[in-house]
Formats: sequence, structure tokens, C-alpha cells
Amino acid sequence: MRYDYRYFNDMEFSGFYEFTLSQDFIDKYFIFIKFNDNKMYIDIKNIGNIIMPYDQFINNSRLKKYYELSLLLMKNKNCIIEKNSNTEVKDWFLDCAYILNYPETNTKQVEKGNYYCYCNINPYDLKKMDVSTYSYIQIFINKLLNTNYDDDIKKLVVDYVENQPDDLD
Repeated sequence: MRYDYRYFNDMEFSGFYEFTLSQDFIDKYFIFIKFNDNKMYIDIKNIGNIIMPYDQFINNSRLKKYYELSLLLMKNKNCIIEKNSNTEVKDWFLDCAYILNYPETNTKQVEKGNYYCYCNINPYDLKKMDVSTYSYIQIFINKLLNTNYDDDIKKLVVDYVENQPDDLD
């Protein structure tokens, strides 16, 4: 088994993973793939995945906020990792930041460096896919609005990025 880095000049990959480290392990992720100049693939744990027109996506303040945070945390936005094993099935991963939440001490931190987040879409197939239906997009947005995802990570991410070397290693 090996991991190969694949680069797409016409696609932009970003995302982050958030863990709450307690007796009740809680995780969530946000994955964004901009493609074909005007489409956005979004996958959010416990919400689902969709393809939206980029203009509609960027006008949603909550999605835009998570997207902008994910962009800040990505070193190479045109890279995705392909896991090659002895099967014909390929697995895809983002090398993204992990946000660790420690409720017992009420602290959070950002970890970066070879942290992989599974991406359940093949980027080669994505280019051929259509935008999700209007009703499916509305269901997705309503689910997102009805979650209590932590909105206070912006300061944590901005502080982390400001204190990193220029190459974000």
C-alpha cells in the first residue's frame, strides 16, 4: 500500500477535522472541493454531501465561514492524496488540520502535519457530476442550520495561522 499525492490545477481542496477528546469521543469534518470554476462539492459529517453552484455557496455565510477557515489551514489547495492498495478501489484523503477540543480543560488546539481526512469522492468523477437539485440543497442547508457546530473556532484558526512560518508546515 502506498500514498500518492495528486495535483489538480483546476480543483481546490480544503477541509478540517475537529475532535472532542472526552469519554464520549465526538468528531466532525468539513470538506470543500471547488471545481469547474463554478461548482462546490461540500461534505460535512452528519449533514451529508452536495454539489452547489459556487455563487450560491459563497452567499451562505455559515458555509463561507467554514470554507474560509479551511482555506487558511491548507498548505497546498490543489493536492489530494490517493491511497493505492492491491484493489481497484481507490481511497482519497485530504492532508488537513485537526482541531482538538479538550472539554475537561476547556481548551482547543490546532494540529497540522500528515493528518488525513477521508474524502468519499473520486476527484476524477467529480468533474463530470451535476449540481444537486434545489430541494436537496435546501435540505442540506436546513440540516446545517439546525446543528450546534462550534462557531468559536475562528479565533483559534486565525491565531494558529498568524503564528506559523510562511509555508504552514
